[in-house]
Amino acid sequence: MAQTELITGFKQISNADYHAWEGWSSSQIKLASTSPQRFWHAYINPDRPERTETESMAFGSLVHKVILEPDLFDSEYFTLPKGVALGDWGKTQKLAGKVQEAKAAGKLVIDQKRRDLAERMADAAREHPWIAEALKGGESEVSGFWTDARTGLLLKYRPDYRTPRYLVDYKTTIDSSPAGFVREIMKYGYHQSAAHYLDGEAALHADEPGEKPFIFIAQEKDPPYVAELFVLDQAFINLGRHENRRGLDVIATGLSTGDWPPRTGRGPAVLCPPSWARKMQ
Repeated sequence: MAQTELITGFKQISNADYHAWEGWSSSQIKLASTSPQRFWHAYINPDRPERTETESMAFGSLVHKVILEPDLFDSEYFTLPKGVALGDWGKTQKLAGKVQEAKAAGKLVIDQKRRDLAERMADAAREHPWIAEALKGGESEVSGFWTDARTGLLLKYRPDYRTPRYLVDYKTTIDSSPAGFVREIMKYGYHQSAAHYLDGEAALHADEPGEKPFIFIAQEKDPPYVAELFVLDQAFINLGRHENRRGLDVIATGLSTGDWPPRTGRGPAVLCPPSWARKMQ
């Protein structure tokens, strides 16, 4: 798709086009906020290694599709017959032809076991009355592009689910309890993603008063696939926004000067034992 077609605003484009188009995403800004040098290596380095999707990422995308866009599932995935493993579809000519046809159409090939697991997780999530209600009256996977006023950088985001009243982000987790998911928020910078998405909403929907609530659906990956719904408080949003600003400034400065230091801090850091370790004394 020609880059000249890109203008700010919302776009109904594929996930592949979203990643191919210009604009700095939440994931990139998060990395820049913690390590400019790693950001350079991953996104600026002309000899950077090709980014590949991990097994965990692929399954996350699969569950997203089943939960958020079930009507589009069969147009994007080809499911092998029950009992046929991913590495075995080429053993019969008829099935091999169907798989090759599906791949030519841009579909991803999965086995029945993986699809069944994704559907069990989706069913478990929808059993939560608030989650079922949160996923009504909105749209999934719409891409937004806007310009950061301070740096002039083109930014982009692709919320899992948006409505005129709130945003929803679906995450798989090992622990969907409040304490457990807070740990994952901090570990993976989910609060930074939330702030980034909300800033995109504010830039593209100035006519909608006030800041929208940001909702997380956190679902455990092991049976019985417990799912919980959380709303991020303003302190979390403010922290994410502060860290994102640091990342944006790093990108803008690095692109201008070519300087990509290892970390954003200065001088040696003093390491202290965590609070739980102090209690052991």
